[in-house]
Amino acid sequence: MLEKAIQLTEWMGDNVPERNIPDSFKTRVAGTCFTIARNHQAAIVHLIDTNHYSPAFSLARTVYEGYIRGAWMLHCATEGQADKYLDSDEIRVDGGTKKLKIDDLINELEATPAFDKDALMHIQKTAWNALNDYAHVGGRLVNHWNADKSIEVNFSSAEIDEVLSLTAIFAVLACTGMVELAQVPSDDELMEKLLEQVKVFGSQQ
Repeated sequence: MLEKAIQLTEWMGDNVPERNIPDSFKTRVAGTCFTIARNHQAAIVHLIDTNHYSPAFSLARTVYEGYIRGAWMLHCATEGQADKYLDSDEIRVDGGTKKLKIDDLINELEATPAFDKDALMHIQKTAWNALNDYAHVGGRLVNHWNADKSIEVNFSSAEIDEVLSLTAIFAVLACTGMVELAQVPSDDELMEKLLEQVKVFGSQQ
């Protein structure tokens, strides 16, 4: 899986060039979130390749959440919500004070034609607690450092593969988001190739 993730990261770097996007609060925030997700996935691949597992696992949440926030900005947000997010770093109900949590963002995304019902929410329900735990030095992460008589790192190959495949999927989806933002008709073939990569890594989950 590491070799596949390395190849994917290199392929995205070679085949998903920078695109000019329409200038608005929505597109600026969405594009930045997608870019961060993609950059952090590349960092995870590098960290695992160099045996730095803890920081790799701790970055997994930002890949996932970066994509979710970017997609919500692209498909659901108003200009006002995007503007306020830049000022406050929180996403709120348009014209209101209620803070929208990630479950709220996913529910709104899955209510749009662009997303299958329950596809993202299934991942949210199965992976969110673990992603938080790794990001905040929770029990899961600490346990990976506790051997019987010493403190040493111990992640299984299956766990490493799972993080690599999950973050690969959301990095690819972040690339599809950037392609959507650019609205270049000639990118249709590129979009098909990206979606094929989602299927390839999704089959590993």
